[in-house]
Amino acid sequence: MGISLFFFVAWFFVFAVVEHAWVSVLPFPFSSFPLVFLCVIYWVQSVGVRQVAWWLVAQGILLDFWKVGWTSTETVWFSFSAVALVILSRRFFSNHSLYGLLGCGLFSLAILDGSRLISLLLWNGMESLDGRTWLAVIGWRVGWMVGGLFLAFLVSERLRRPLSRFFHLWH
Repeated sequence: MGISLFFFVAWFFVFAVVEHAWVSVLPFPFSSFPLVFLCVIYWVQSVGVRQVAWWLVAQGILLDFWKVGWTSTETVWFSFSAVALVILSRRFFSNHSLYGLLGCGLFSLAILDGSRLISLLLWNGMESLDGRTWLAVIGWRVGWMVGGLFLAFLVSERLRRPLSRFFHLWH
């Protein structure tokens, strides 16, 4: 169990470092690619490893710690999104269908980005938001999410078995 927990945490840090040290410095549309979020959606919804939802909480903690998030309360919004993801994947969407994967991904992303935008409006007012910029960022995040989840669904049979074995102790 100790080794499995080590790999569970280590893989989170690998994906988080890749997203925040490499993807975030790419030019605009590529910098909005939600790598950790996409991996969590796929693993929770398709593979059935609900413990990976904790990666979203850890992502919020890292964003708050590094002070690189949209708001100063990223942990709260990522936690809401993680809870919504687990509820959606258990109660509303089938775990072996494209619509279930996309539904969980889009609803969870809408909860995350919507709550972040609302908190920005409440704490900083309208002048803090340039509507075109935020709509472009959110639009690209949605596009990357749909494209990434669709691609993951296409190769899911090849990924599902190795990932299930890798996270077997976490079921």
